[in-house]
Amino acid sequence: MTPKRFHYTFGNTMSREASDRAFEQYVVPESRNVPRSTLTRSGKIDFRRDHGPLLFIVGDADHLCPLRTVVRNAMAHRRSPSPVRLRAFTGRSHLICNQEGWEEVADAAFAFLRTSIS
Repeated sequence: MTPKRFHYTFGNTMSREASDRAFEQYVVPESRNVPRSTLTRSGKIDFRRDHGPLLFIVGDADHLCPLRTVVRNAMAHRRSPSPVRLRAFTGRSHLICNQEGWEEVADAAFAFLRTSIS
């Protein structure tokens, strides 16, 4: 991945300079086999199955996993007996947990955990 592609995909709500710093800090070479493995039988999801609480966190400016896709994924779990929630954050990209304001995202996750796990 190039810094330019990283900026579009992950850091699009950041300045180019901040995105380039994040690129240097977080990007590591990866294997294309990791995402490809989700297309095999082991990647099949039983949406009706009971599971732990799920909190879908998304930035409304995410280019990698757009809000509409995350909403669709969360809705696919609606028949599960387990708690499923979606929390969208305005003006956030895919790098939502590593950007300024990450504390708000963390607080939302902790609040979900407090109400979902007994």
